[in-house]
Amino acid sequence: MQTLWSRIAQTGLSCHCPSCVSAGASGVARRTTNAAGRRPVRWALSSTFVYSGIFAAAATTDAGFKQKRREQWDRAIADIKHDLDQPELGKTTVTQELAQAQKEKEEQIQIEQEKGEAVPWKLLFDDLREAILEDPHEEAHLDGPVWPTNTGAELHRPFVAPNSIYAKPFHRERALAARWTTKKIRTTELAVDKLVLRMLLHLDDLGFRKDIGTAVPTSCSDFFGAPTAHLKALLLYTNNRHMEATTFPDTFAQVNDLPRQHKHGVTYRQDALGEFHLTAQNLNSALGQLFEKKKSGQLAYEELVAKIAYNLYISSAPPDLDCWNTLLCGFMDCGDIFLVNPTLNAIRNANVRHNEITIRATLKYYIMVNSPDRFVTFVDRVRGLGNGLMLAKPTITINDSGRPRLVVKDNGKIVQKPYHTPGVFETIVQGVLHFAGFDVALRICKDMRCEGWGLSIRGLTPLLDDRARNADYKLGCQIWDLIKMLQAESKAKGNQERLFARTYSAMLRLCSACNDMPRFDEILREARTAKYEHKDLLRMFRQEMLEGSSAVRHLKEPKSGVQHYVQEVALEDFQNIEEKEPERIDEDILMLPEAQAVISSAGIDSSSGLAFQDDDDWLYSPMVARP
Repeated sequence: MQTLWSRIAQTGLSCHCPSCVSAGASGVARRTTNAAGRRPVRWALSSTFVYSGIFAAAATTDAGFKQKRREQWDRAIADIKHDLDQPELGKTTVTQELAQAQKEKEEQIQIEQEKGEAVPWKLLFDDLREAILEDPHEEAHLDGPVWPTNTGAELHRPFVAPNSIYAKPFHRERALAARWTTKKIRTTELAVDKLVLRMLLHLDDLGFRKDIGTAVPTSCSDFFGAPTAHLKALLLYTNNRHMEATTFPDTFAQVNDLPRQHKHGVTYRQDALGEFHLTAQNLNSALGQLFEKKKSGQLAYEELVAKIAYNLYISSAPPDLDCWNTLLCGFMDCGDIFLVNPTLNAIRNANVRHNEITIRATLKYYIMVNSPDRFVTFVDRVRGLGNGLMLAKPTITINDSGRPRLVVKDNGKIVQKPYHTPGVFETIVQGVLHFAGFDVALRICKDMRCEGWGLSIRGLTPLLDDRARNADYKLGCQIWDLIKMLQAESKAKGNQERLFARTYSAMLRLCSACNDMPRFDEILREARTAKYEHKDLLRMFRQEMLEGSSAVRHLKEPKSGVQHYVQEVALEDFQNIEEKEPERIDEDILMLPEAQAVISSAGIDSSSGLAFQDDDDWLYSPMVARP
């Protein structure tokens, strides 16, 4: 397997200050609040594969011949479209009008999902938070999302980690009842301190920090408006303190025995009643609103970053898994990916346990920035290699049922693998397709199937799309047959899954490229029967035919590492840093007014083994200020 992955790597590859807060907005403050009853969590929706005959080499066709076929099919499509656009004879009755209105209502969700986006891009970079349901008419169950029919093992929920989107509410609530050790709270505080400092220095690079008072309250101007040299010294100081806290031998040490933060560092609490969970939920809601306002054009990017930093800074509760996912997915989708890698590093620094959303977002980021080495390393961690992604309790008993998902390391630590979910495997296969091609992707499918991994209908679509781009009719039809098998299997289970418009579009392109007009007409009729508008299918078909063989947008990864900021830190600036005062153990939680809680004007996003990437060596190689 290591040889296989080595080949893959080598393949080339507005504010809610007192004057602005809107009525009814939730806030986050350094205080406890009455815990409201939590509504059930709604999760998005995302099983027996026959691999015979798929392991053949990809076929290529002559460009001139393909162009001739495309012209033929353009004419055929035009004829079909003309026929479909002809109005029906006869008078429409009231009953028919009502039926049509109901039909349009049922189709609205799916049309909105597919409308206005380049399909190949959506194949790789669909909703990072799994907001798109496999079946838009199917509401998620109260105890989690529906497990999609796939080519791998069935869902066995007792083996699912509580941070997973498929975990039972009982297991999730039991995990939420636990409290962190003082060491974990301090490492999380330092991780957030570090992320906030990197956001402020990023605003410095953008020339916005001189105007930061327009985005955040003046109460934090001493910190948010500090000189650049001082912020860089604070970043160096925080990085060193984080290393000390990470390697501190006593997990249950008193808080004042742990490495101290700078005087502006965040302070997080976890009360016995669990009201900090409500604070974290309000923080996540505020972050989500900010990203939404940025997406709708109501908030500039610089204001977005400043307000997010302020929300993290004033919160009395540490960010939970949902907050980290919101940050990660939000920064990936806001038009500037500068803060994505610092967020990934903060997730690792805080030892946050990943769920499926975190894993998929991380993998997609490595695909976006075209980083095969980091993609391979992260997939290895997903499979339990290296340091893994999460650690299990050291007191856990490993029996036969737990051995496939628990890996004992040489140092005695037990790595817990994430559950083999179809959504994560879909992203892995997409990455392998991008970096190494179809043949290697098939071998990965076969190899990881032994570990329970499998592809759903959506997961098989990129493979079908790849064969359509290469005009490989034989393998493309086999993949299509597998998709239809999964659909039939889901129907037998009483929950028939619909095929996606982009799945039909890929098969239409395959038939077009290989000159099979009868099959083309058959697929088009089936898609229309599945309530897809012919105009949308034809638009997708033509767009993909014109885009050619490459549909992945590459983004250059920015230099956002810690080293980029602290190389010129002067010793004097470093020595003048003031530490936070020791904490009173019996002190009540600080109460702040409700109005100054959280800046809520923005949008949308946990795991313990994510690599530091460009901060990896930096963390374990302490740097010193220059004299």
